[in-house]
Amino acid sequence: MNATPVWKQIAIVLWRLANGAGIRVLEQTLGVSQGSVSHFTDRFLKALLDLEQERISWPQGSRLATVIQGFERGETGFGNRKLPNVVGAMDGSHIPIHAPSKNGSRYVNRKNFHSINLLGIVDHQGRFIYVHVGEAGSVHDARVFYRSSLCREISLNPEQWVPGGTYIIADAAYPLRTYLMKAYPDYYMSTYRERHINKVLSSMRMIVERAFGCLKGRWRILLKEIYCTDIERIIRIIHVCCILHNFCIDMGDVFSSEDINVDEEINHEDEFEATNETQEETAGIQKRDYLAKLLMNLQ
Repeated sequence: MNATPVWKQIAIVLWRLANGAGIRVLEQTLGVSQGSVSHFTDRFLKALLDLEQERISWPQGSRLATVIQGFERGETGFGNRKLPNVVGAMDGSHIPIHAPSKNGSRYVNRKNFHSINLLGIVDHQGRFIYVHVGEAGSVHDARVFYRSSLCREISLNPEQWVPGGTYIIADAAYPLRTYLMKAYPDYYMSTYRERHINKVLSSMRMIVERAFGCLKGRWRILLKEIYCTDIERIIRIIHVCCILHNFCIDMGDVFSSEDINVDEEINHEDEFEATNETQEETAGIQKRDYLAKLLMNLQ
């Protein structure tokens, strides 16, 4: 039986996640053995992961209406620009890791460091409503999305996830769909209407970039190179940090905007371009044109 009180075990793990300190550093600083720190961490991760469906969940019913209203009223904190029927803002972020001993090259991203992809969708408050973790750093954002459970679920039952013409907003790295809206490409912007909706989408998407900045600023283990040979354990750590991020927001624990570098979280993946325009892509183009016209009428 472990003699260390549970509250102290939790405090040690939280300190580790918040500071990004390695197990050896914790042993030297806190006088706790590496084996104990590892054991405390595993217990904590398991306990928090049991709460994931409760803390990270897709909005339904009245909660969905609140999220849509939040985006439409400009409650994200990034200006008054707004679009109707937005259910979430999506982006990807790279979590740096130590080079894995196997298939290490697969984890090297376009910025030339080893990482794991974190795909996240947030609501108007910056709370995660969906995360997909685990794709290697070399995988493009669009492919990460295609491999996610959300993409599969939307294709099977769109009305459960994006009912009544609602949609997710994302950047140029993702495919255009009726349920996934992104800006017009630069070469396509020939009118004020197209430029205007692009500015609105860019402004509204800042909430997800800020969420990633807040996540990494509060849980600094995600900022540094996570030294761990077990990729699955790293994935669990990332999931738990997202759960803790939401828990802090729910408890009113606001992270200072001065501690967030949003610019570092702006994704610069190459723009996704469909090789052959599909029916889904065509429908997405038509919906974007409709939203651009609607936005002009709302001015």
